[in-house]
Amino acid sequence: MSGFSLNYVCEQCGTIRRAEADRVPGGRPTPICCGKPMRELSDRQTAASTKLTQAQRVKWLAAGGRCRKIGGHRKWKAVFGDSD
Repeated sequence: MSGFSLNYVCEQCGTIRRAEADRVPGGRPTPICCGKPMRELSDRQTAASTKLTQAQRVKWLAAGGRCRKIGGHRKWKAVFGDSD
């Protein structure tokens, strides 16, 4: 890897993968999982999604992949709906 990596998630199975950014000149294309390109995660989304199981991650992504700030070391929590 050339030093600029991003976190990606599969919207079908919830697998998280760290890979070289696809926008780096000469970089690899976006990772593929379950036959589809994986979705890029922001740093906030990565922190929130690491606390979820793969099944929960799929539901969270389907709900929009939003997160909100909380206290503590990992400062982001996955939001599934308006009540979270």
